[in-house]
Amino acid sequence: MAYIELKNVNKYFDNNGEEFQVLKNIDFDINKGEFICFVGASGCGKSTLLRSIAGLEVKYEGTITVDGKEIKKPEKQRGMVFQEPRLFPWMNVSQNIGYVLDTKDKEEKKRKVSEFINMVGLRGFETALPKELSGGMAQRAGIARALANEPEVLLMDEPFGALDALTKIQLQQTVRRIHNESHQTTIMVTHDIEEAVYLADKIVIFTNRPGSIRKIINVNLPEDRDRNSLEFVNVRKKVFDAITISA
Repeated sequence: MAYIELKNVNKYFDNNGEEFQVLKNIDFDINKGEFICFVGASGCGKSTLLRSIAGLEVKYEGTITVDGKEIKKPEKQRGMVFQEPRLFPWMNVSQNIGYVLDTKDKEEKKRKVSEFINMVGLRGFETALPKELSGGMAQRAGIARALANEPEVLLMDEPFGALDALTKIQLQQTVRRIHNESHQTTIMVTHDIEEAVYLADKIVIFTNRPGSIRKIINVNLPEDRDRNSLEFVNVRKKVFDAITISA
């Protein structure tokens, strides 16, 4: 039995009384510890499916289960990183991360906050407010907050889409390192083919709306990935060709 199972998921939205389909017959499994990337054109339902797995969208046909339990609502076992950091502006970095922790033990909370600040490379910015952070640093804080409760599943909705190229690469390296160490089940929406190849174990390619699965590509590359290697370039081309066909 797979860890996450999506069975015949269909999703409709209402647009001024007119119903249109966003997702069509989504049916696939995700194994525990896998890093999955959703890739496809804008509007094909990638983020809607991610939000459904998070429990933020619950009105759909079909079933989505995690570890045999059907998803009915958001739960702490599934951490979410949005396109923007969504930090509380009146709280500093440490307070934002500590806010999600349940423990009432102050020393334990301090230790865990410090652990996740170090994990995402924000040591020295513990007392900085969100307005004092760059976009990349704020997103690092958002990732740390999502990780702080040690969720079983990490969900990421285009978290690096608004960042400059260098910052994006640095954060990709951070996320790759964290996943290599934790082997946490991770699902990420992205438009960036190279990003998907660099991060994912499997890439799920969607057709245009209504989004259905065009192809699932296994990324058989080592954990320490070289973007300039022939193997990397070949996988990138395979993904590009599949997206071009589905366009």
